[in-house]
Amino acid sequence: MTFRQAFAAVTHVSVLFLAAGLVKIPLILAKGSAQVATSLALLSPDPNPRSVIYAFLNSFDIFTIAILAVLAMGMVRLARVSPAKSWTMVTILFLIGLGFSVGGAMIGEMFAGMTGHG
Repeated sequence: MTFRQAFAAVTHVSVLFLAAGLVKIPLILAKGSAQVATSLALLSPDPNPRSVIYAFLNSFDIFTIAILAVLAMGMVRLARVSPAKSWTMVTILFLIGLGFSVGGAMIGEMFAGMTGHG
């Protein structure tokens, strides 16, 4: 992969980050909180952003999935990785992020329970 190709891939992903900002900033200003969702967390029965179910559903963010899809397509096209390997790598990255998100929420709930602030 050349520098030019890598720069083009980063530029494509950056457009998605910009789109996420353009959607989320007005939501943050309207809500008065940085805890806004563009994910399945909007359907969460527990609106607490620190709950495990919220963390799980929030991992399925439309912008995160779009960014991972662009990265997978970029690997196929530019790095000449097979589509199966590319989507497997992206899925593994997503699952690692999901694990950190849910694991962090579980640890937070565990410590909140210990201090009586749950």
